[in-house]
Amino acid sequence: MELGLEQSGAGCAKTLQDELTCPICLDYFKDPVSLDCDHNFCRACITQCWGGIPVSCPQCRETVQERNLRLNRQLANMVEIANRLSLQAYEPSWYRRSYNKINDLAVW
Repeated sequence: MELGLEQSGAGCAKTLQDELTCPICLDYFKDPVSLDCDHNFCRACITQCWGGIPVSCPQCRETVQERNLRLNRQLANMVEIANRLSLQAYEPSWYRRSYNKINDLAVW
């Protein structure tokens, strides 16, 4: 995926959110794993999806080895960062100002 330089901050945030979303549960990845075809899913989602049927990628239908699920640590870290950023976005500004004042006082 290529991002255009003209993309707004909101557009970039939406693109990032899409990239960090499991195509099965449509939520941020939890314990993300990569298949041999390089598509990513939550470990629980892909395991439940396969449930005894021939094992293939739900996105590209490529046959994959079930035992070849690879933990995607980089993706897990990106999800953690996105979760922190979204929590900060919902903090009221008065809370941030109060917190900063308390920290300033603690230094003295």
